[in-house]
Order: sequence, then C-alpha cells, then structure tokens
Amino acid sequence: MTAALDELPPEYRAVVVLRDVEGLSHRDIGEVVGITVASAKTRVHRARLFLRKRLAGYMAPGSAVRSIGILPEGIATTTSAAG
Repeated sequence: MTAALDELPPEYRAVVVLRDVEGLSHRDIGEVVGITVASAKTRVHRARLFLRKRLAGYMAPGSAVRSIGILPEGIATTTSAAG
C-alpha cells in the first residue's frame, strides 16, 4: 500500500491521505489544500481509482492476500449485498 501511495502524484496523495487516513471532510480538505470542495472530491476519487488499479493484483481471487498477512483470518474478501 505504501508503495502505491508513493506512486501517486503529490496533489492526489495529499487529498487521499487527508480523507482516508486522517478522516477530514471534503470541505476541510479544500480549506487545507486551497481547492474547492468539488476539486477535493474529484482528486480523492481519482486517487482511489489509481490505488485500486495498482492494488488489484493483491485482491484478485486466489491471491496471496491472507498468506502475507494483509487480511486477518475470518475477514471475508467479498462484500455482502447489505454492506
């Protein structure tokens, strides 16, 4: 995950860390970074798409995700309809 984050352009890395790690709202991100709320939402979305693409191989069916300790035993790799 760290390597994928490091590959993000700085303007995308900053917003995704502020949103997904620090828990800031899009409004707060906009104020901190000096962009509009719409731009903050767009950058977070694009950063997540980038990360999803980079990390897709780790989450593919039959991958070694559990064996390398990323997901603890008992955590499902699929989501339920309610979730």
